[in-house]
Amino acid sequence: METKQLLIVGLALVTAQLCFGGFSVVARIATASIHPIVFAFLREGFAGPILLTVAVVVDRPQLSVPDFGWLSLLAIVGIYVNQLFFVVGASMVEAIVASILQPAIPVWTTLIATVLRMEKLTWMKALSILFAVGGAATIAISANLNKKSDKTTSIWGIVLLLGNTIASAVYILLMKPILKRGLKPLTITGVAYMVASFVMGGTMLVFGAIKPEANIYNFDIVTLWWTVVYAVVIQSVIGYALVAWSNSKIDASIVSVANCIQPMFATLFASIFLHEQLTWIYAGGAALIIVGLALSSIDKYRQSKSAPEMAPRYGDEGSSMISPYTRSLADYASFDNTSSSNSSTSSGSSRSENSEEQRLL
Repeated sequence: METKQLLIVGLALVTAQLCFGGFSVVARIATASIHPIVFAFLREGFAGPILLTVAVVVDRPQLSVPDFGWLSLLAIVGIYVNQLFFVVGASMVEAIVASILQPAIPVWTTLIATVLRMEKLTWMKALSILFAVGGAATIAISANLNKKSDKTTSIWGIVLLLGNTIASAVYILLMKPILKRGLKPLTITGVAYMVASFVMGGTMLVFGAIKPEANIYNFDIVTLWWTVVYAVVIQSVIGYALVAWSNSKIDASIVSVANCIQPMFATLFASIFLHEQLTWIYAGGAALIIVGLALSSIDKYRQSKSAPEMAPRYGDEGSSMISPYTRSLADYASFDNTSSSNSSTSSGSSRSENSEEQRLL
């Protein structure tokens, strides 16, 4: 890759992380005047129809009942639980803390894949998991010790944010079997977002009916509109579009390392707009998580270089609004399908040769 193109890719990744880092601050501002469940519903309620419309126009999908079942599972775990936990958790902690935990997502993905025997455990993966767990534990313990003096950070908020990162990891792993079914990434994202928006809307209505004293429909309309626009357009569309484009130019393992930049932008924005300060303990926890991310990325990079050459990337078109890790999973799915196809072809050729030998004899 030429130096100029490499610089453009680097600028795209930095811009994407700027969008993601800013969202931690936006979510904190939004949930100060808007109930977290309402904000989560409006985010998905606007993003879902947009993504689904683009998917219908670009992909023209034809879904079977099993396809819809898989997409519903992805929607509930990977989007509904993921975003509900993040928004509620972000309302209970400082924006800096919410952003610090996000780079752990690739490490949790490695941990779950190893437990489910989807990947082999290497010493580097084991170290990456230990560092990430140590970083998360450091932040959680610090918040628990300071809960009396620091009312802005709750241990339960950290627990919810850890649940958010684990749900993101499950989303990444669930994408693999769904991609193998022949569905395109944009279709998967559009349908899943739409299903999640209905579930989130139901949650909002039930919560509002059960707890009328919460008065969840009373909010500042100006704050509502600009924060939802940021969440849908800047964070979801522009941010993920830049990451997906970068993923098409360089290795996905290198792209994931860019997540280290996100807490830096979040810290800068939080100090300017929310007057938050990064403590030494939080900085130490962030450093441990970033080291874990780096080790996980290096291990995946080594494996990608030692693996056989993969088939062309699946879903190059219309994949600009998907998770930054979806494209690498599409690579794995294409490779698995290609391997199966090659195996079947070889098996068929062997049977033909054996039949020919028997006929000649």
